[in-house]
Amino acid sequence: MEKEVGAMGRHPGPRRPAGGARSTRIWLPSRPQLLMTIAAATLVLTTAVPATAHDRWVQPYSPVVTSGQVAYFDIMLGNHSNEHRSYRLAGKPGREGLDVLVIGPDGQRTSLNDTLFDTGEADDTPPAGPKGYLCGSFVPQSEGTYIVAATADAVLQHGDEPPFRSLSLAKTVVMAASSLPATASNVEGYDRPVADDRLEIVPKVNPAALFPGEEVRLQILLKGEPLSGQKVAVIRRSTSEFKEYETDSQGMIRFPAGEPDYYLVRLEYDSPQEKQTGQYEKTTYEATFTYAVQRPAAGKVGGQRAADRVPGWAWLVAGGLLGVAGSAIGGRWRR
Repeated sequence: MEKEVGAMGRHPGPRRPAGGARSTRIWLPSRPQLLMTIAAATLVLTTAVPATAHDRWVQPYSPVVTSGQVAYFDIMLGNHSNEHRSYRLAGKPGREGLDVLVIGPDGQRTSLNDTLFDTGEADDTPPAGPKGYLCGSFVPQSEGTYIVAATADAVLQHGDEPPFRSLSLAKTVVMAASSLPATASNVEGYDRPVADDRLEIVPKVNPAALFPGEEVRLQILLKGEPLSGQKVAVIRRSTSEFKEYETDSQGMIRFPAGEPDYYLVRLEYDSPQEKQTGQYEKTTYEATFTYAVQRPAAGKVGGQRAADRVPGWAWLVAGGLLGVAGSAIGGRWRR
């Protein structure tokens, strides 16, 4: 069982009790030294609650929306088995230490914390099991790329193991266009990094205009620098099947887009050197990113007309052959 010891701000600092947790202190006035020891231990042990800050992802209702209309998204909390490589829900994401914002085409950052609402019931409402997830929204006023990012900073603990600091970043991209989907396929800005203090997945192809078989290119950055030699899981929503890819020297992974569906990309990176004596023994960085593969329109392959995929030289050869055939047929008719 993973427990949250305390949520933290953007930078390391004193831990705060998780919302709703009660703190019990044992007062022994005649033994001040023992009192200090017990109080320090109690701060860690009595604020432990079920984890709500680990393995979140952001899921858009639609990767492409009409500018001026409401764009909705969900924030979900994944399972804690199978190394988090599925779409199964483990519980409701908590708001303690959670910061949600949208970065518009002009780079302006707008907090979305006040738009979040709970789709489920209280965790203690029977029957036992996950009680929903968080939803939020924003209105893209102009065309372009909107990056929705949810960051969290908390100290967690797996059972009796030493506490560790978890820095997470969950991202998705929403394209706003006046005419759909033609304009959305031509927008830019989806490859902008949004966090220089944690792990991040940055798309290098338009994630709102992907079709089956096209190459997906993603770059993994740690504090703005490429992270090589890391395994990245890509999970399909409809089946929870996953594939793993390893980042190259530039932090890149490349793979063909799968069948039309939503996909979740996830990885985790441990940094034992980043620790705080008495608070946590290591820092774990986690990043998620979601994208959608579109279904090609009738008569199209990979989002283009089948005819557009034929190389120009092939048309020249075909034209020449048709010309030869036409001359032969014409000659036969003349005879």
